[in-house]
Amino acid sequence: MGNSVVLSLSTKIYKNKNIISNQIDGETVIMRIEENDYFQLDETGTYIWNIIDKPISVIEISDKIIEHFGISREQSENDMLNFINELSRKKIVITGD
Repeated sequence: MGNSVVLSLSTKIYKNKNIISNQIDGETVIMRIEENDYFQLDETGTYIWNIIDKPISVIEISDKIIEHFGISREQSENDMLNFINELSRKKIVITGD
């Protein structure tokens, strides 16, 4: 994938408005209609999905996750960058600084 975006903690992300999502039993299902594809987010992914309606930086999301789930900064930041990279690569979120 040649159009890979390099993410940093200051990168801002927000939901791609062309994506359909629905919450079921505390988890989120994301539909990519054009690709005939869907993803299921766990509790942490759903928490993130619920706070990215407007542009927010990766570090701000990480801070919220640390506070909400009580995990370490290192774990939060590593997990966040991997998760957001995946969503960005699949065009589920929009990124920018």
